[in-house]
Amino acid sequence: PAQLEDALRSYRFLLSRAVPPTQLIVAGESAGGHLCLMLLDAIKQQSLPMPALIMPLSAWTDTANRGKSLFENDHYDMVQGYMTELFSIWLKGDTQLSNAEVSPFGRDFHDTAPIYMQAGGREILVDMIRDFANQAAEQGARIRLDVWPHMTHEFHSYGKHHPDSHAALQEIAKAIAWALAGAKTGQFAKNAHSEVDRL
Repeated sequence: PAQLEDALRSYRFLLSRAVPPTQLIVAGESAGGHLCLMLLDAIKQQSLPMPALIMPLSAWTDTANRGKSLFENDHYDMVQGYMTELFSIWLKGDTQLSNAEVSPFGRDFHDTAPIYMQAGGREILVDMIRDFANQAAEQGARIRLDVWPHMTHEFHSYGKHHPDSHAALQEIAKAIAWALAGAKTGQFAKNAHSEVDRL
């Protein structure tokens, strides 16, 4: 899984160019959401300055088979449960790494940057996303998860063509503004789709 090494090197490069970490926002979707969270853990482990915000969208939070939605939502979603099994194998490649070693789930996100997550209620990953968000909240992480009940994986791509996608993008904009303003409590208000809110 060399992409984590690449992401960490990129983050260090920005810091070396005197980019204030309070102006850095890391975002990714699906496997990119997985990488966001793995990078956040690596930043913590290496005691680097935290970014202003991490935004994993429709994130793959566990490379193991977690949650009923992984296969029960196959009927709705463009990504299928069996695909995640293949992706997990490909991610580990020829290494002997376990799912626990390559998954954000189970790591400690206390004292990290705020985490803003979004998911669709009909996507295959929604159960593992909820499990991750609840676990992180129990750890004391600053985290919020918004779930649009009838949407699927990566529903943001519909943009203004679907009201839920448009609303999700607006929430992303609010989260960015909140983070860049110093992540002051109360500026990023809970909405009707918030399931976990500890920001």
